[in-house]
Amino acid sequence: MNQLVAEILITCIILSLIICCIPLYRQSMEMLGSLASLSLAENQFPTFLPDTQAYGADVISLIDYYAENEAVSIVLDSSYGQKTYIDTTYEENPYTYPFTLEQRFLMDVTYESKKVTSIHFILQED
Repeated sequence: MNQLVAEILITCIILSLIICCIPLYRQSMEMLGSLASLSLAENQFPTFLPDTQAYGADVISLIDYYAENEAVSIVLDSSYGQKTYIDTTYEENPYTYPFTLEQRFLMDVTYESKKVTSIHFILQED
């Protein structure tokens, strides 16, 4: 009889701990999820100073990075002509006059409510 009472008592204690711990675990997971979404929602792209220098590799990287974002337009400008990239990668639509990865560009970034809306690259011809 004493063993049965002890087993029932231990079972009640274990069940009460489980019932108390599950909501605490859920709350902590929800808090971690909301913190993760907040950190991802912040603007993770750095703010550039006006007339920032960039290289050809940076230009291609930014075109590919913003290919999925229709709100951002990237304009390549040189003495050969101008090309605008919206919702496309560099490989899908290469610039008519190729440039090297080491060539310098003057970069002008336009922001609207802390989000990049357009990037204008001007080829610096040495």
